[in-house]
Amino acid sequence: MSTTTIEGTYHAGRVDLDKQVDWPEGCRVRVALEYGMREEDWPDTPENREEILRRMDAVEPLELTAEDEAEIAAARAAMREVTLAAVRKQMGLEP
Repeated sequence: MSTTTIEGTYHAGRVDLDKQVDWPEGCRVRVALEYGMREEDWPDTPENREEILRRMDAVEPLELTAEDEAEIAAARAAMREVTLAAVRKQMGLEP
């Protein structure tokens, strides 16, 4: 089995390769998702850290409405109940 690695971008249910390939029609491929950056590829310079901080500072703060807050509180309460029930069951306190 021969292996060739090429990168591409996922758009609308398809992978668009970054460059033209000369592969036989119908050949099998394997697609692996790479998300974010590997630690060793992170640009670790003072200039890049400043750029990252500049971008973070440019993001507008999220403002939640009272309805948003109530929905979040309800979801947290529901998750708490599910978690407590699971722990009780695991401990043998509930069937």
